[in-house]
Amino acid sequence: MDENGRTELVAAMRYHAAEAMQALEDAGVVHRRTVLDVSPRFFIAVAAAWGDLAAWWPQPGLENRPLGDVLKVIPSDTAARVVERLVWGGLLADGNDPDEG
Repeated sequence: MDENGRTELVAAMRYHAAEAMQALEDAGVVHRRTVLDVSPRFFIAVAAAWGDLAAWWPQPGLENRPLGDVLKVIPSDTAARVVERLVWGGLLADGNDPDEG
């Protein structure tokens, strides 16, 4: 394939990828966002959750663990408060397990 053919192929692939992405967005399957699109509520929720987690997560044995693991070993009232704040901020669906997607 010559350079011109490769350029046309790449352009066609980009076009179809953009079309597919738009269709997925329209269907509500994919949400394309950047940090500039995030609401202040998101940042407030993360900061509030970290306020509760700061005493626990940085401890040896937990510092490299995912949130779901940490929530299982910290006091249940703290874990519930963290989940509540993340749901409020739109980071977790109501009732979601932090270990899942």
